[in-house]
Amino acid sequence: MGKDLNKRERPLVPEMGGLAVMLGFYLGVSLLIIVAVSLPPSVFYASLAASLGAGFVGLIDDMFGLRQRAKAVLPFLLAIPLGAVAYSSGDTYLLGVNLGLLTVDLVILAFLQGSVGGLFIAFPLLGALVAFLAFNKYPARVFPGDSMTLFMGAAIASIAIVAHQKTIGAILFAPMIVEFGLKLRSHFHAENYGTPDDAGRLHHTGQISSLTHFIMHKRPLKEWQIVAALWCLEGCVSLLVVALVVIQ
Repeated sequence: MGKDLNKRERPLVPEMGGLAVMLGFYLGVSLLIIVAVSLPPSVFYASLAASLGAGFVGLIDDMFGLRQRAKAVLPFLLAIPLGAVAYSSGDTYLLGVNLGLLTVDLVILAFLQGSVGGLFIAFPLLGALVAFLAFNKYPARVFPGDSMTLFMGAAIASIAIVAHQKTIGAILFAPMIVEFGLKLRSHFHAENYGTPDDAGRLHHTGQISSLTHFIMHKRPLKEWQIVAALWCLEGCVSLLVVALVVIQ
């Protein structure tokens, strides 16, 4: 259980929702492999291993707590097998690394570019996220935890690698790259929370160490409004990427 720090009463909310997403994802992938006419390439299986490793790091953090730096480094170390397979296949541009919109966009791009391997990961991931959204939408009844956030980052990067969408994936990750840079400013000690007022709006003062901090610093908003702003940001990036692919 974790406290919802964006609420004045700070209610307790179940965490580790990412575990259900991971289980649903790997069940979906297993079913696709069973019914598939042809099996995906070897980099696909390395991607599954890297994603599972990142999710495992998040699971350990949810249960016992890890240093922020450890959470930043360990997933990259666990992605080394994926990097090795990608390198042997000639994919050397991108070897490591809102998420739901990224997945939708990657599904669309995989269709447009005829990448079956990417769909093997993207479809089960999208299905698991849609189911989780029913419990995580405002007000959240379940938190994703680091088990989901780290797993999702690795899985989405894996889709980009398997589907040969490395440049596109890098553009889609632009908001997350900015977020990483902001977190780096605080040496990974900062959190994304705001201070709620009596009207339920979230405020932030001090150093901006997150995109949520930037939004709250400009104007105090309610939690769902901040989420909507982040969705709009990623939606604009996604539309831009799809437009670039269609134009090409």
